This record gives sequence, C-alpha cells and structure tokens, in this order.
Amino acid sequence: MSTEDISPERIAEVRAWFASNGVSYSDWAASHGIERSTVYAVLSGKSRCRRGESHRVALLLGLRQKVASNLSLQPFPEH
Repeated sequence: MSTEDISPERIAEVRAWFASNGVSYSDWAASHGIERSTVYAVLSGKSRCRRGESHRVALLLGLRQKVASNLSLQPFPEH
C-alpha cells in the first residue's frame, strides 16, 4: 500500500478504536516500544509512514500492509 492508500476514514476507525477501548496513544506506544510522538504523527496524518518507526506504527495499527520485496539488503558489489 502506498501512503495515499491510508485513507482518512481508516485513520478515524483506528482513533475510534483507541477511544472505545480506553487505550491512550501513550500507553499503546509504550507497550510497543515506540515514541508517543510518532503515534500522534501517524494518527494525525502528519507522517507519510514510508519507513522507519512511523512505517512500523502503520503496520502495527493495520493502516498499511507489509509488502514483500525482491530487493536484497546486501551491500552493492564493488567494481
């Protein structure tokens, strides 16, 4: 999924889940070892969620799907 695939409606659903289950963003972040500010950035739509911690948050919250990659993380060969 690309960043554009994270709909405002889906973000609203996740925010509603937090509210209806009485879970604070801070508690959820702490339980997953994530910075609270990153969770706020993702759920406010300020983060593009393309890599790093914001991407991880989006995956954990079901806002993005993990896509298998054919790219290897091996160093480029020297010439």
